[in-house]
Amino acid sequence: MRAPIKILSISIVFILTSAVFLQTATSISLHKLEREKTLEERQIVSLPITSEDTQYWGVVVVIFKYKNPANNLPLPEKQQYNIYNSLVNSKNWKADHIRFLLNENATREKILNALDWLAGNSGPNDVVFFYYNGHGIPVPDNDGDEEDGYDEAICPYDTDVEDGKLVNYISDDEIDKKLDHIESKGMFLAFCSCFSGGLFDDSESLGFRKSNNIKHFNKELAMDIEGDGRVIVTAAMEHGTAIFYKEMFDPFALSLNLALNGKADKNKNGICSAEEIAEYTKTHTLLGHLLYSLGMSSLAALVTILTGGPAAIPTALLLIILYPVIVELVLYLQSGYFALPFPQIYDGYDGELPLIQYS
Repeated sequence: MRAPIKILSISIVFILTSAVFLQTATSISLHKLEREKTLEERQIVSLPITSEDTQYWGVVVVIFKYKNPANNLPLPEKQQYNIYNSLVNSKNWKADHIRFLLNENATREKILNALDWLAGNSGPNDVVFFYYNGHGIPVPDNDGDEEDGYDEAICPYDTDVEDGKLVNYISDDEIDKKLDHIESKGMFLAFCSCFSGGLFDDSESLGFRKSNNIKHFNKELAMDIEGDGRVIVTAAMEHGTAIFYKEMFDPFALSLNLALNGKADKNKNGICSAEEIAEYTKTHTLLGHLLYSLGMSSLAALVTILTGGPAAIPTALLLIILYPVIVELVLYLQSGYFALPFPQIYDGYDGELPLIQYS
């Protein structure tokens, strides 16, 4: 019995050490995109947040199934509705104020039309929410505004490779132009982009190398759509990409969903601000990855001890410590990029932007 207790004790120490490291890693800014606010800059959010002058408008885009099945994201179907349900079940969001684009309904045309719909409805006192969960990819820059020669793009349902060309993607430049036409008091923008599947496997033939351009995707996406009044959270740090666990869960989406349901409410006033939600999502995305990694490594360690006896304890402990490193190395060897799922925040809103009233 002593061996498992010893492993558990060391695992706890490992959790605490890793938590400190991961929190430190998330403090790295994206070209100074993340701006911490002083207490003087923060405005206390008070009830109520709804009024005749303030309306809440949102677009939720979730793509787990693509026109080309090779690009599908294998996640449980019930998770596809979480973010939308969290909004419509709150007190300040109305179903007819939200466009929910799921899978085959999330085409390039429909996503762009939804952004135009926001521009046609939102006013200067309103709040806007945009959420994207699907593939992302770097594409050749057509207007010369990118130093590395590549734009960042999201991949709607109908994005595919035709005759050696990527079609039906939406570049960050297009997104930014659409956002510029939307009047609002403030915006919350969340992007969870995964680079996997058949679409990304064709990247070499499209004129770019994965390892050279993926590493800047999250940084440059945020930089290209940043602006006054916008709070942006991306699912990974500058040199990494979002990851999820097949048929299980997406840590970023799960954390954001919990945040929208009140877990992010630090001052317990029944309202979650965009800033509170972004911070909670960042921290708990990391925690989700850490706990999953620790659980899998501890299971592997236990199997090692059960099959190898006391003599295998050093190897088992090494597995617990090195498991995250091994996962990153395997991912890099397979795809040419690391995961590094440390969410990043850009805050261009002065004060606190009230986003959801959950109680």
